[in-house]
Amino acid sequence: MLDLQNHKEFLWRYTLSYGDIKTKKDDHTTYVFPFQNITFTNKEDWETYKTPELKEQLFACNNLEEIFDFISLEYQDFYFMEISAHLHEADDQPLYSLLLKKTYENVGITEYITKNNYLHLLKFADEATAAYLQEQLDKQ
Repeated sequence: MLDLQNHKEFLWRYTLSYGDIKTKKDDHTTYVFPFQNITFTNKEDWETYKTPELKEQLFACNNLEEIFDFISLEYQDFYFMEISAHLHEADDQPLYSLLLKKTYENVGITEYITKNNYLHLLKFADEATAAYLQEQLDKQ
C-alpha cells in the first residue's frame, strides 16, 4: 500500500502530469489542469493554477478514493494506471476494484487505457467488478 503522505507530496511535486497538460476531451482548444477539472485556454499559464489552496485540498484527502475523485477526468485513466500496481495485494482488492470501476465509468476506453488494458486489469478485481466490466467490454 502506498504511503498516503508521500504519495500526495509526489503528486503535488510533479503535478501528476509531469508537465504534460492534456486538452479537454470534448474541446481540444481548452486545457485541463490535473486536479479539480480546472480548465484554461492559455497552455503557458498552467502553473498559475498550482496554488496553495489547491495544495491544501489535495493534502486534505484522507484516502486514495478521495485523491482519485480530486484528479481531473482527463487524467483519471493515467492516475489509475500509476497506482494500480500498488493495489494488487489481497487487502487492497476492494479499493482496486472500486477505482477500476470508477475509471471505466468516468473515462471509459481512452488512448491510455484501452479495452485490452481493461481486460487485463479486471483479472485483479473482485468477482462482481470483473463480471460488470466484462459485460461492459463485451458490448464494445
